[in-house]
Amino acid sequence: MNPRRFTSLIGQVHVDWLGQAFHLSIPRHSGIDLTDEQVGLEVKSRYAKYSKRWAVHHYQYKLFQDENPDKELFWAFVLYNLSREPSEIQHNRVKMYIQNRQAWVIPWKSITEFPVSKVKTGPYYYPSSNIFKQMNLQPFQTPKGIIYFPRGSVLERRL
Repeated sequence: MNPRRFTSLIGQVHVDWLGQAFHLSIPRHSGIDLTDEQVGLEVKSRYAKYSKRWAVHHYQYKLFQDENPDKELFWAFVLYNLSREPSEIQHNRVKMYIQNRQAWVIPWKSITEFPVSKVKTGPYYYPSSNIFKQMNLQPFQTPKGIIYFPRGSVLERRL
């Protein structure tokens, strides 16, 4: 499968998983990945074989915050493994090859605690799964993976 197509498909699978878990829907307009009248969640995912860091462009931080002023916002960073290489997976079978999926959900402003890299395409935050493991996040096991989320947050009541 084409790598770009795979990335889009697997990203949508993760958005659907987290949307179901937190009872959030995909907005009709472009912007933040999942939302309702109270909460917004932006999802980033990485194949663990390639990298355990995510790239978050600074414009997303500001734009989504400005577009959702009355909502409590979160980032969800998904790390997953596959039982087959992406190039061997058919587009309609992506879900069945996901293994060891974990998602770390952190409050929106927490992203600014990570170092910023200024590259040609703009400033990026590069959070790492190692840093998330040091945060005080509560695990929640789902049939499709583990979600770590902030204790006492609005998300805790949704699971």
